[in-house]
Amino acid sequence: MELSAKYKSWGKKAAIVAVVLAALGGAGAWYHHSQEQAAHQQQQAARVALIEAQASQRSLSLIDEAAVRSITAEAIGQEETSITFRQISLQNAADRDKKDGERDKKREDRKDKDRGTRAEKQAPPQGQPHEQPAPAANAPQPDQAPGQPGDTAVPNDRLGHAPDEGRDFRPVYHVKCKVGEAKYQVDIDAVTGRVLHASA
Repeated sequence: MELSAKYKSWGKKAAIVAVVLAALGGAGAWYHHSQEQAAHQQQQAARVALIEAQASQRSLSLIDEAAVRSITAEAIGQEETSITFRQISLQNAADRDKKDGERDKKREDRKDKDRGTRAEKQAPPQGQPHEQPAPAANAPQPDQAPGQPGDTAVPNDRLGHAPDEGRDFRPVYHVKCKVGEAKYQVDIDAVTGRVLHASA
């Protein structure tokens, strides 16, 4: 009888310790999450300030969030009062495009690497002739000067810049919202207010 009483008291103590440890672990996780969220908000605020400063330097006036809300409502065909706006963030679309391009390039590099590995496995054995691919019809030939027919390089403007250079700043509002259970994403040009993309 005395032995079972000891086990009961140890069991109660172990249960109390487990509850205290679980509470401390939960509090620590909540604190860590709140710190990450605060850091993300500070980073977002810094990005917005940077974009607003760049717009000011270029003498561009950006539309305000009230206009963004009404444009979003019109774009998705809903009343503004029925929309729950989860996120309205000011972004530089050129930066986002660069990141997308870098990600796509890495993906293509991986595909090329995989193709190369497969090609090595399928290569003809030593001593068999290897077929050379035919050159493209409009590809410049080794003896052909640049600018001649068949040259597919993109010409530079009179200052030597490529056509896409100088497009390093395109402020865009990225909006995430809900109407009931339907989720929407809308991109709006922050200068003109033109809807660039809308999806459900």
